[in-house]
Amino acid sequence: MINLLPFNRLVTWIAIGYAGALLLAAVISGSPLNFHVVLRNGTTLYLVLMLVTSVGWKYIWKKFPSLNQRFFPLLEGEWDMTIHWRQGQKCGVAKAKATIKQTFLAISMEVSADDSDSETLMAQPKKDAESGRPILYYVYRVTPKLKTEKSPAPYLGSAILRFFPANGVGQLKGNYFTSARTDGHFELSRPA
Repeated sequence: MINLLPFNRLVTWIAIGYAGALLLAAVISGSPLNFHVVLRNGTTLYLVLMLVTSVGWKYIWKKFPSLNQRFFPLLEGEWDMTIHWRQGQKCGVAKAKATIKQTFLAISMEVSADDSDSETLMAQPKKDAESGRPILYYVYRVTPKLKTEKSPAPYLGSAILRFFPANGVGQLKGNYFTSARTDGHFELSRPA
């Protein structure tokens, strides 16, 4: 997953560079210049690269599971979430459902609990420099479901979630803190 590059522009420049290399090779070799062949090959390369990076990469990741360890795992889907929370002297456990959406270029997570919903403001996949473990840095906004006049206002939160391969499906675990002065621990696992 590449999320810092202007990827559409990069793919366009790769296709243009390929077409330019074909033209240069034709000029150097002295063979007749066939503009239609160069245009067709450059366009084909562009379309293949766009298809692979928009849809095909998930198929490739599923077909070759070693890519999950080598690069970054495919996390997309529904997750059961346990939230261990603490606010001052109070603490508790809440259950939620998380939906992770992942493309080759981005990742996001929406969480729905009984009392609130949250949306991604920023998610950054990384690999730990020492262990190579996949890590998801996650910044989010929580919107409490208004049930009473004393319901809190929306607030921001941040979490660092580490990926643990388990039973072939994996788990995400990590600590979080919020601007509402709460903190705790997230545990996400795929439903059985």
